[in-house]
Amino acid sequence: MTDLAKYDAACRAIADAKSVDEIKGIGDVSRAMKAAARIVNNRQAVVDWSEVYIRAERRLGEMIRAQKEGPGLNPGTRPSREHGGTMQEPPSAIPTLAAVGIDKKLSSRSQAIASIPDEEFEATLAEHREAQQAITSTTMETLARKGAVHVSHNKTAATVVRDMSKLRWDNITPTDIDAFLDFGDRLFIIIEVKYGGHTMPHGQELAISRLCAASHSLARTAIAVQAMFLDRHLTEDNEVDYAACEVTQYRIGSEPWISVWEHRTVTLKEFIDELRELYL
Repeated sequence: MTDLAKYDAACRAIADAKSVDEIKGIGDVSRAMKAAARIVNNRQAVVDWSEVYIRAERRLGEMIRAQKEGPGLNPGTRPSREHGGTMQEPPSAIPTLAAVGIDKKLSSRSQAIASIPDEEFEATLAEHREAQQAITSTTMETLARKGAVHVSHNKTAATVVRDMSKLRWDNITPTDIDAFLDFGDRLFIIIEVKYGGHTMPHGQELAISRLCAASHSLARTAIAVQAMFLDRHLTEDNEVDYAACEVTQYRIGSEPWISVWEHRTVTLKEFIDELRELYL
């Protein structure tokens, strides 16, 4: 069988796969074939098998998401009685992800990749194929990040599309904040979370800084906090666990931003608890 025939067969197998462990096996084979192609310096085969692997991972994410909605995955030790299990005694007849060799990182990443719109996903693969570049782990992480953002936004806007394109006055356009906490009009906390520690756009940072300064007074402390989320902060349902996100910087009133992550690691929940102790 030629390399092209093997590639075509692998793509058909991905489309025909019916179970998580089956698609996981295809992914494992594609990684092995890619490694073998590298040894003999077959660049085209490396590109082909890299693409097979990321297609398999995307299909894996689709399967995990679909099976969570039905009886296909073991709920583990969660407090649920679905499928006949209890929190103390999960059902043994239904496989867990760990049982088929899928760790939490792979599960989260594959589900994030599965959330990328088809056109964007296919365009990324086409760009690499045209340039004769193999899909790398860096590319996969970038795709996962796009998928995670796509999911995160859709959680809050699943039924409503917010079009703000006509809310423009010269260079003035709307911005947003991720969360706001009001502790009895004595402590305001403005929260913005970015993936991987990315900085806020200049306009958003300026707006949040001004809002923080305007809200600060002798009777009230206003604090703006920026935090970051990474792949490990995604739950199995592809949701961002805000409480576990890591604080990167903060500012009080009109004071300058102060870096946090360069000096210590503190979660958003822990940091807010500290602020409550100090200012309430």
